[in-house]
Amino acid sequence: MDHSGIGSDQVSDNASVNMAQLHAYRLHRVQEQLEKENCVAAGLFDSINIRYATGARRSTLFNFHSPSRYAIVPVEGRPLLFDYHNAGHVYADLDTIAEYRPAISWCFFGAGPRYEERAKRWAPDRGYRARE
Repeated sequence: MDHSGIGSDQVSDNASVNMAQLHAYRLHRVQEQLEKENCVAAGLFDSINIRYATGARRSTLFNFHSPSRYAIVPVEGRPLLFDYHNAGHVYADLDTIAEYRPAISWCFFGAGPRYEERAKRWAPDRGYRARE
């Protein structure tokens, strides 16, 4: 079988991929863009973006329908990951995660009719107002 052309440089064996190095590289790329755009941090809610920036890949497809996890990626340092309660052990070996915290889900699928209450718990009104 001829493997020349498109995709010929792809690795077909995950055992030969240094995952820690890959995760660090991807996080660095995200942080480079944050710095370029003069942002101090990014809030990620999309499962694919979370996986790319942190390496955390728990329930990626499920969370397309029920966004119940998110991450804060600072321009410097390691991200904070917010995920399901009692999920911290899943990320213990990821060097790209500074800290795991239980997430507060405010989407209707996860919070039901209490979505407004949960959203306010997640982002309480601290008296800030938009500039006029």
